Amino acid sequence: MATEVGRGDPISDNNGRDNIEEGQGSRKSKRQKMVPSGLLDDYQCGPHLRSRLRDSQKFIFGLADISETTRKYAILATKLKAKFVFNLGGIAVYPKDIVSIVERPRMFSAKVVDILIRVLRLTIVHQLPTEGAQSSEFFDTKFVSGIIKTFPRFLKSKKKESFVFPKVLSDVFPTKDSQNIHPTRYYFPFNVANKHWVGICFDAARGIVTVLDCNTAKFKDASLDKYLTPIVQMLPYVARFACLPIGADPIIQCYDVARPKSLHQHKNPSDCGLMAVLLMATHALYGIEVCKNINNDILEEEGMCAAILAYEVYEKL
Repeated sequence: MATEVGRGDPISDNNGRDNIEEGQGSRKSKRQKMVPSGLLDDYQCGPHLRSRLRDSQKFIFGLADISETTRKYAILATKLKAKFVFNLGGIAVYPKDIVSIVERPRMFSAKVVDILIRVLRLTIVHQLPTEGAQSSEFFDTKFVSGIIKTFPRFLKSKKKESFVFPKVLSDVFPTKDSQNIHPTRYYFPFNVANKHWVGICFDAARGIVTVLDCNTAKFKDASLDKYLTPIVQMLPYVARFACLPIGADPIIQCYDVARPKSLHQHKNPSDCGLMAVLLMATHALYGIEVCKNINNDILEEEGMCAAILAYEVYEKL
């Protein structure tokens, strides 16, 4: 399995003095000043500092005003005591589903992950370009389920180029003569051995499958490779026309697999479902570096806000 890119050359011990000409004054950094989240744990910080910290962080489901989050969640907590059901993109959502997003008493079921994927589509897809390197699409758990179910037949096929894939797989990728614009990156959740959720980013232009994992200690690389085999072996065929000019003949080749080890790690297995969704969305919007900043405080607020947004499909709070 591919590892992360190296950190580069060692830093010189002259602290950059050789780059400052004599008589030149020091330059102020234009980088936005960040407040370390650890300060909030060690010191009693006022609301202004907490607000500044929050503004410097990147949220996916988070509402613009933290006081609005508090107000809406208080109303939601009351609503969840009643009985209701509503349709969210073909999924019947009940109070227990909303509660599980916030409280996370156990690892998310596929249904709850699919609810979050639908909320994600409503929340961030409009922020992404429709074409180009950052264009993205988010699949739900049915995509990997389709791959797992199809893989035994695919493996037995002697002519894999002509293998007929089920619609749950073939309809999401372009065909040879497809006229529609398709995204470059495809994201989908994957429940490894039914024990741990990870996010997958398939970059069709670069031929890279990136595993966004909040607990890399759960499975060693060799073990994870075994579970990824159906995905890695089938994607080059089912997505062979992705990012190709119309009418071009594809060159089918193996994809590289990357598993960044520098992401913020969460050992609680109940959090892996929410983390997988947040990592995919953060990676799509902001890149891998920002994925390192999803700490426990952010996770808690994102869970509350995701529950609020899911419920507001049914009724505004």
